[in-house]
This record gives sequence, C-alpha cells and structure tokens, in this order.
Amino acid sequence: MASSIRIARLKSEAAAASKGMKSIASKAEAEDRALTDEERTEFDKFKTQAEELVKSLNEAANDVQVIAAADALAKAVGTTPAAEDTDTDTDTAPKGKHLGLTGKSVKSFARKVAGTMQAERDGVKAMLSSGQSAVATPLLAESPIALEQVPTSILDVLNLRQTGPQFEYLRQTVREMHAAVVAEGAVKPTSKLSLDRIEDKLKVVAHLSEPMHEYWLKDATNLQQFVELELLYGLRLELERQVLYGDGTATELKGFLTTSGIQVQAFATDLLTTSRKAITKMEKSGHTASVFVFSPDDWESLELARTDTAGSLELGGPVDRPAQKLWGVPVVTSNQLEVKDGGLIDLASVDVATDTQGIETRWSEAVGDDFQRNQIRARVEGRFETEVYQPLGIVKLATAA
Repeated sequence: MASSIRIARLKSEAAAASKGMKSIASKAEAEDRALTDEERTEFDKFKTQAEELVKSLNEAANDVQVIAAADALAKAVGTTPAAEDTDTDTDTAPKGKHLGLTGKSVKSFARKVAGTMQAERDGVKAMLSSGQSAVATPLLAESPIALEQVPTSILDVLNLRQTGPQFEYLRQTVREMHAAVVAEGAVKPTSKLSLDRIEDKLKVVAHLSEPMHEYWLKDATNLQQFVELELLYGLRLELERQVLYGDGTATELKGFLTTSGIQVQAFATDLLTTSRKAITKMEKSGHTASVFVFSPDDWESLELARTDTAGSLELGGPVDRPAQKLWGVPVVTSNQLEVKDGGLIDLASVDVATDTQGIETRWSEAVGDDFQRNQIRARVEGRFETEVYQPLGIVKLATAA
C-alpha cells in the first residue's frame, strides 16, 4: 500500500508540473509571442521538477512491477525461493501466499529474476535498450514528457495548398517593366513577364516506428499517442529539410533554396548588415520581405550583436527579441539549415503542396514476422511537393564569411 500511495503522489505532482509547463507555453502561443525571461525561468523550473518526478516515479513503479512479475513467474514454474531476504524495506507487494512466499522472499526472488529477464527479441530490434528489464513502466496519465522539441519551423509559416497527386502551375522567371508615357499613335512599350509551365507530382515522405509488443499498447494507454507524436515530429523535420534543400530528383522534393533563379546575398561585414542588404534586394525586385529563416545559432549571434561602443547590450536597435523580429521582419529558426545559410522569403512566392489526406498514421502487424511475434509498428506518411512561383521572392543569404 505504501508504494501505491507514493506512486499516486508522484503521478499527481508530475502531472501538476506538466500542467504548469503547458499553461506557460499556451499563454505565449495564444498571445502570438515568445516567452518572456520570467516565463522561461518558470518553464525551466517546472521542466526540471517534472523530469525529477518522472525519474522517481519510474524507480518506485519498477520495484512494484518487478515484484509482481517475479510472483507471476514463480507461480508459473512452481518454484519457491530457498533463500530468505534480509531486506528491511517495508513496501508491501503481492505476498504470494498460495506459493508459501513471504513479501521479503518474493522481493529477493524478484531482484534475482530482474537481472536476467529481458524483452523477447529473436533478432528483431525492439523499443527497449539491451540490458533493460522487460517489466512494464507506466507512463503518466496525461502524457509522457518527451525530449525537448524545437517549437519553430519554416513549415509553420509557409502556406499548405491542397492539390491532386499530379498538378501544374506557372512560375515567373523574368520581370522587366517598361511602362512609359506614349505619344498619340505611337507603339506602346512591351514589358516582359516570362512564365514557365511547371508540371509536377506529389512525393511520399514517410517512416516507421520500431516494432513493439502489442501488449505495451494495451497496458500503457497513452503510448500510442506518444509514438504517433514522436513520428510526426520526425516527419516534419525531414519535410522541412526537403522544402529547404531538396534537389528535385525522384527521391527528393524541390527545395526553394536550391531553385534556379532565386536571389543570393553574399556575407557583408556582419550578419546585421547582410540581412539588411537582403531586404534591399527583395524590395528592389518588387517583393515584400515576409519572414527571415535562420539557424538558432545565427539568431543568437544577432541578439548578442546588439552592443554599443562601450560593449553594453542595447535594448533597442534592429533586433526585437520579444516579437522575434529583425529589421521589423519576423524571424523563424530552423535546425535544418546548413552551416552559414539563411533565407529571406516573400510568402506569396512559395507554397507547400499536399493532398486531401494530409499526414496519415497507421498501425500494422504485417511487416515481416511481426504477427508471429505479437509485434506492431506505426507508419506516418504524407505526400508533398514544394511550389516556387516567383524565384525572385526568395533570397538565400550567407550568414558568415
């Protein structure tokens, strides 16, 4: 009973910490802003507390589960441990009275069994790492606390356009305006608005989970959602990389930073100067600077560049941290950018095409001999392609010399 009470208390405290994290993040998201320094400090405090509670919860739950598993194993093989445990732990576990086992002897037997029990693999890689006990560890009632995920992505700002599996669009390749005052009866000047007809088709971006025992999904009710969200996060990372840098071959999308005809801004003096020159190029081509995309390291450099002649950090200047803007233009960070690369985009110049199904998640046991092993996998996939209508509305800029 003591262990059950402790587990319940730990679950409650961990859920409260998780709720605190969600509350802070949700408020900032609802107000369409970044976290303040005070909010980030409070968020990190909740995060640390939740991680410590989950660790304690796993340790407490593991003791109870190991004992229960050993009891069941002893019952199955009809074996009574000969040695008596001298452990003074008073936590109550199944007494195994039908086998003539005391609580202490069950615990002793459980610890010996725990050293050798391992998930059945038969050559198939499973979700558990080698050497771990096969005893189930319960997940939090609300949701697992996953590894930190980057909340910003260029996909969050690009328009997602639904289309059929095969589609076409027009891409502007030349813009030369020659409008002028024309005398009566004279020939009017001709402006050049050259267009290319682009025929394309959607490509599948997908991946599978590792095989896991179907009883894990039955015993941990939130495990399915946890796996699906992790796979969705991984798919978004690859989709973002493809949208930025895909080479347009049969196995890759067309990346807008690799599209022929986009503008290029070389590194000039420093990143603040370079980014401002990129805006100038965008404006001179008749486009609107909608959003910058930088790596987290380059965004940090821009923030730290706000110093005066005495070396003190300025509060004003071109960098607006609370609004996450540079020269008045919103900034999105991306971990998928290559070293020394950044971008400036007119959002009217590029879309991401997808089908009406969107991203689809399915579970199956029809991979290899998964069915024979009671194993099941998840598959997350979607069909996408990048559409660049006006290459001049994209500036690829160098963030370092």
